[in-house]
Amino acid sequence: MSSSNYEATPKSGIIKIKGDNTGVVVVRSSEHTQEYTHGFTRTWGITGTTTGSTAISMAYGRLPSGSKAQPHYHPFDTAIYTIAGRARLFYGEKLEFMIDTKAGDFVYLPAGIIHAPEAYGDEDLQFVVARTAPEDVYYLPGEGPAYGK
Repeated sequence: MSSSNYEATPKSGIIKIKGDNTGVVVVRSSEHTQEYTHGFTRTWGITGTTTGSTAISMAYGRLPSGSKAQPHYHPFDTAIYTIAGRARLFYGEKLEFMIDTKAGDFVYLPAGIIHAPEAYGDEDLQFVVARTAPEDVYYLPGEGPAYGK
């Protein structure tokens, strides 16, 4: 298929096939990178905003080695696949639990679990995250729906 069959939204990195009403979308990742106050850099690919998704989001993330994300939680399930690096995942109401993860590991976090990953070792933590929500939402402990705020 030639590139003349593509319909690209200028500077958005969102590509659709002309005349295709199926909803299939390709998102060029470099256009949707965000830095977060709780420690991560994420490049959002699949969201309600980029694709019209109503039930899932997906991103590539990076946490520099030696960095620890601020404790936070999400009001939806989260799945993470570690591409590179190592992480020490602290989790629980008081971050009382800890488990180490490495490249090739899958991690599942149920909705509402407070967590704070820490990247350690010689390389940055790189991962893919998928969520059962169309947009990224996070709350700090003591805030948000889990606390009635």
